[in-house]
Amino acid sequence: MLIPENLLILNLDVLNGQIFTTKDRAFKPGIPASLNTVIKRNWNSFLKPFPNLRLNRAGDCNSIQYAISVKTDPNTNLIWILDEEVVKNVRFCRRKLMIFDIRTRREVFRHIFPDSVISESSKLFDLTLDRDKYFTRYA
Repeated sequence: MLIPENLLILNLDVLNGQIFTTKDRAFKPGIPASLNTVIKRNWNSFLKPFPNLRLNRAGDCNSIQYAISVKTDPNTNLIWILDEEVVKNVRFCRRKLMIFDIRTRREVFRHIFPDSVISESSKLFDLTLDRDKYFTRYA
């Protein structure tokens, strides 16, 4: 159940007028989805889970747990998601990078960071894409 006063936007990115926001659900309850798009209707704005609510399910390691950073790629229409994997101050899963096709809302890539790369005491925070004219070369 959503608790509006617990909403804290951590990061956002915009592609073709579509706004993507990440919400902090690491320490507070009542945030059903960590990654959302902003839907505007008349004078109101609503949050719609991206890619859907099922893929934002807390405690499910196949889902987005705590999207700490997102970047969109206008050349490919992909969204890159850095997932810190913490919900209500508990780490359920290993941290990961997920990439979705924005048009189809389907996952196209996933990388789970091994413990040897990111220690338990380390924290992921930001994501940067290194792009040239046509391709994303590095994240």
